[in-house]
Amino acid sequence: MILPLLILAIVVLMPVAPMVHAQTVVTTIPADFKPLGVGVNVLTNEIYVATTRNFEGNLDVINGTTNTITATISTGT
Repeated sequence: MILPLLILAIVVLMPVAPMVHAQTVVTTIPADFKPLGVGVNVLTNEIYVATTRNFEGNLDVINGTTNTITATISTGT
């Protein structure tokens, strides 16, 4: 019973997903070496980019309104 409902939900929501998640590139922001992952906080409009260089990690915090890096947090090794 759960599988048919899941399939129905996927089929019903598929046409809506592209409209809800429409995205465009506004600008590019140079990050540190080797970006590994990206996270977005839609409530604060901040973007988080995890990077690594020589086995040490950083987390760049980007202001989504001004498109500038506001902080770089060292995560260590």
